[in-house]
Amino acid sequence: MKVSPLLFFFALLTLLTLCSHLLLDKYVLTKEQLLANPTFATNEEYWEKQIPDDTALTVTQNILSLYSENPDKTAAISQERTCSGKAQKLLLSAELATDSVLSGEKGWNKARFLLVQYIEGKANYRLQHSVALLSGTQPWKHYSNVFTLSPACSSYRVILELNHSPGQLNIRNLSLHEAQETTLYIWSKWLLTGIWLLFISVLFLPEIRAQKNIYFKILAVVTVTAIFIGTAIPGKTKNDIKYDIAQEAKIISAPLRHSIHELTDLSSSSMGLPHVDVTKIAHFSLFAFLSLLLLLKQETPHLRLFCKLFLLACASEMIQFYADGRTPLFTDVMIDMAGVGIVFLAFRYRRRDRGLKLGGKTGTN
Repeated sequence: MKVSPLLFFFALLTLLTLCSHLLLDKYVLTKEQLLANPTFATNEEYWEKQIPDDTALTVTQNILSLYSENPDKTAAISQERTCSGKAQKLLLSAELATDSVLSGEKGWNKARFLLVQYIEGKANYRLQHSVALLSGTQPWKHYSNVFTLSPACSSYRVILELNHSPGQLNIRNLSLHEAQETTLYIWSKWLLTGIWLLFISVLFLPEIRAQKNIYFKILAVVTVTAIFIGTAIPGKTKNDIKYDIAQEAKIISAPLRHSIHELTDLSSSSMGLPHVDVTKIAHFSLFAFLSLLLLLKQETPHLRLFCKLFLLACASEMIQFYADGRTPLFTDVMIDMAGVGIVFLAFRYRRRDRGLKLGGKTGTN
């Protein structure tokens, strides 16, 4: 298949994916409101309050306002509900507005709207939990998010707070309902995900078949499969893998950090591992490795191969429209292409260097 039909196929799939994502009703909601007193009609009844010094909470005409002047404290209101013990999706929404909210030192020190799951009595922030994270002055806007409750969840808490962030957060039209995916959306999700997989297969089948080394063929297939699986897995699974890798890294590096601690005056707390997003490293590494495998046969024109790898990077992000808890990011495409670009530059430099050496030998003769 030539590049032009591939581009047409890609453009058509992208259009269908965006249309299904934007135009189809993804969820149907149950009629039951899961929150008690969501309109604050009886002030803050049924809600737990955390209002330290220099903070305040008021309710006026079913609008709740949190106000804080204290950057060292958190002003919050929350409500805890019991999990049903079954697989469940919840849609949490509200209209929010902020006035002069100042961000704190941490990235999460802002006005926040959250749903936090509790597992074995502890808040689990590794699971998807954020609906909105706001700072500055923002006009009224509707915010919503769908959460998949973990089977291990014992309870969950809806939280509205100014997290070490002075300013004012206003809330109205708060709602929490159980959500179920519509049949049409389920069919479109599986159908388009399958077609994206077909597109990726067609995209690289000529390059993989042209490989004369059977081991390179197997490695190329495994790498493309790993990219597809890594793209399609739900956000919860992705976060669990990241957490497990981080824990293993801490265990493996513990003897080294202990040795450094004994040889220096550095405290163990100052020798924590730097925060590294392993998924970004995986993005970069898998695309760099695939580029290396495909360039080794040196038959496909480099520009055409580069374009195919770019289409793969874009396709991998488009699939994330259908993965629970995942968000397509153009920055991830750039990370993928950074891995591709480095390998291409290395091959170009190697080929130019080889040409100079051959030219030198010819000139000598």
